[in-house]
Amino acid sequence: MLIYIFILNWFFSMIFMFLNHPLSLGCVLLIQSILVSLSSGFFYYNFWFSYILFLIM
Repeated sequence: MLIYIFILNWFFSMIFMFLNHPLSLGCVLLIQSILVSLSSGFFYYNFWFSYILFLIM
């Protein structure tokens, strides 16, 4: 599961370089912040840290 999250994060970072519209850029940033929060939740087996990380991002 964690490998898929990393692959999706890499995929969205590659897509981010080719986008022009501000709404699509914001959507990709939101998706990436959710993916980073999910991956940190899987690393620490506690989703409170990832929830706080998502709120800060």
